[in-house]
Amino acid sequence: MRKKEKREARRHAARLAKFRKWALLVLIFAFIGGGIAAAMVFSGGTSEPLSGEFFLSQGREHKEPGDTPLYEYSTNPPTSGWHFVETLPAGFYDTPRLDGNILHSLEHGAIVLSYKSIISDEDKHILQAFYENNKTKLIIVPRENMDTNFALTAWEYIDRFDVYDEVRVIDFIKDHLNRGPENASI
Repeated sequence: MRKKEKREARRHAARLAKFRKWALLVLIFAFIGGGIAAAMVFSGGTSEPLSGEFFLSQGREHKEPGDTPLYEYSTNPPTSGWHFVETLPAGFYDTPRLDGNILHSLEHGAIVLSYKSIISDEDKHILQAFYENNKTKLIIVPRENMDTNFALTAWEYIDRFDVYDEVRVIDFIKDHLNRGPENASI
């Protein structure tokens, strides 16, 4: 009887070890699957990368106009960092606006389309018409010191280009609208 009991105990231990191994594999795959599902939810339900170039946040400190800037922004136009307490309302602007107000609007999930004032009047009319048809949290504003004629910005993202491309603009808006750290009105 002793040999039979030992043999049975070894079989039981082997089955238990096999069960634990399979249970561990199931838990690992469930964990990985859950992580993938969570990533898809937080990326808007798609595994495709968001449009534009990503830049790490430089923070979200609020300052009053006239305060000393905390640091230089890492992108031009900026995509995150210290900013003023007041947002810039959505709109088409024909004169430059302060980065501090623009950034606060980005923090609230707005999209900014910056353009050099040297672009043609025809392009300016196209931009104004685009704004009139797409007013939701969209700011279109001139910016003189850019390397390109156009730049789209959202919180932590930028897309720069020289020739206006409405499909590119629409795709950027779809990817980034209301994705700032604070989804609030501007």
